[in-house]
Amino acid sequence: MWSIEGRPFIDMCCAHGAALLGHAHPAVERAMQKAVEFGFAHSFETEYHEQLARQLCAAIPCAERIRFCSAGTEATLHLIRACR
Repeated sequence: MWSIEGRPFIDMCCAHGAALLGHAHPAVERAMQKAVEFGFAHSFETEYHEQLARQLCAAIPCAERIRFCSAGTEATLHLIRACR
């Protein structure tokens, strides 16, 4: 990638967000605006987490329950608790 002055840079994130979501796609912009209005930074589940979990459980035959985590450490912690 290049700066507006023409200086070259190496994209060490490999276009992290743009590669996943595209550049300002209208559907993504609407979803982000809705998330901002709702308050998307939560440490607890929302109705949207529940909706997504139900859809994933319906789509994945072996998925009976889903727990969303923000890191692998958190996922491991929940797994250990479930195994106990």
